[in-house]
Amino acid sequence: MTELVFILDRSGSMSGLEADTIGGFNSMLAQQKREAGEALVSTVLFANDSTVIHDRLPLCEVPPLTEKEYFTRGCTALLDAVKQHYTDLSLEVYQKNCRAVNFYHAQGFRIEDSAWQDETRHPTWIMRWQAD
Repeated sequence: MTELVFILDRSGSMSGLEADTIGGFNSMLAQQKREAGEALVSTVLFANDSTVIHDRLPLCEVPPLTEKEYFTRGCTALLDAVKQHYTDLSLEVYQKNCRAVNFYHAQGFRIEDSAWQDETRHPTWIMRWQAD
């Protein structure tokens, strides 16, 4: 008997990687279903808390993961902690780093200004978050 345990990060830092995570999980399940023998599957999703979606379920009964079960939420633990202690945050992100810009947008940061980094010769966005 094989036991497969999946622990999937669905914190805000995974924003933009949902399809890759779902695809990787489903590929692993499909591969394991082709293997001989029995297996049990446990799957835990975590962000600021954790949710068990499969608890030692027989592999043959585990359905493919979808956007209904796996979606990002919350922030990273670090960003959550900082937001609890400060009501106004700003940061600088390279404009070409779309993944980071989208992540911070999803966390409530808004573009306030642009800047130029002389050292790297790249434009940046100045992003700001304010508590409600």
